[in-house]
Amino acid sequence: MLPFIALSESLSATPLKIGEKFIYDIDVGGVYSGTATMEVAGRTQRSGVDCLVLRSTAESAAWISAFFPVKDVITSHWDPVRRRTMWNEKNLREGNYFRFYRVAFDYAVGQAHWYEKRYSGNRPRGKTGGPQRQAVWEERSGTTWMLPDQFQDMLSAVYFARTHSEQARAGQSFILDVYDELKLTELKMHIHQKEELTLEVNETERTISAWRIQPFLNTTGMFQRAKGDVIVWISADENRWPLKVSAAVPLVGSVDVTLTKYIAGH
Repeated sequence: MLPFIALSESLSATPLKIGEKFIYDIDVGGVYSGTATMEVAGRTQRSGVDCLVLRSTAESAAWISAFFPVKDVITSHWDPVRRRTMWNEKNLREGNYFRFYRVAFDYAVGQAHWYEKRYSGNRPRGKTGGPQRQAVWEERSGTTWMLPDQFQDMLSAVYFARTHSEQARAGQSFILDVYDELKLTELKMHIHQKEELTLEVNETERTISAWRIQPFLNTTGMFQRAKGDVIVWISADENRWPLKVSAAVPLVGSVDVTLTKYIAGH
């Protein structure tokens, strides 16, 4: 859910605050289809390290849930001092597909210890056709080795970017190490240009200066089939708000996730 990153201008980033929350409308083909959120939900400790609890959700509207319910929840425990992920969990439900995924990172030995289980009511038929095979839960666990001493997960990458002071300019490209889908991969970002984006946030229309950015990634969740056709807008000020995500998804059409409400933290 919401898998994007951007680097804003060289400004002192606003510190992350507990309780800060972004609320978005999800539109598919111009039709309201659900709600997404992203928030700093609290504090916790992970391996003796004080962490922020980051959480994102995506949930289908009632009219879609009647025949294809979607409810995705992603949680990260993020070390704001060393600015790296310590723990990540995905709990995905999309129609008859369910997946639970959890990974804990041990930087002392460069390892990630993961567990997942998945269930699908839409398993493919056998090669000879016939009735659909019985859906079952599948579980597995393992360890990823030889990891670097700093990287992000897909959610913490957003907050890493929000606390970063690297100067951005049109035409720049950046690469960030991200652990996702049981492996370390590169999240590539290209900054196209600065644009003026008009949104209605907290029932007030406002025009916000924003960077238009294109990420290239391979992940699960809402944009897993977009294959690079994703555009992100992030505010070009010290707040670095994630304002909007647009994607062209095969067989689905245009998907837009647009900020509609902001709750300040404390």
